[in-house]
Amino acid sequence: MAQQPSRTRISRPSGNISFNNPSAPGIHNFRISLSESTEQQPNPLRVAFLEYQIACLNSRLSSLTQENNNLRSEVATLKAQMETQEISHSISFEKFLNDQKIFCKWPTLIFFLWFIYFVNYFLIFF
Repeated sequence: MAQQPSRTRISRPSGNISFNNPSAPGIHNFRISLSESTEQQPNPLRVAFLEYQIACLNSRLSSLTQENNNLRSEVATLKAQMETQEISHSISFEKFLNDQKIFCKWPTLIFFLWFIYFVNYFLIFF
């Protein structure tokens, strides 16, 4: 079942505000009307307050965007480090096996294959 988008609607004689965005309510897709009809003059205090709210929302959106970019960069760095470590461990483990001549012993070979399967199974989740 699809999730319905969140909606917020505030109506007052001095103006109305409606927000509609499920991922960032109150930041995107908002509409502000300072008066319900063209005959009413907008309240200057209300206008200033709405401008302040818009500036705050815009600032928050900018900081969240920057934080998101930083987190994406950090995740990419960690993935690269993990891949490097995985290759390094693989090479050193292979060298260890060659040094020990472990492939001559069947029980150890079976354990080694099980270990590789086990590690690969859990790497899928990361």
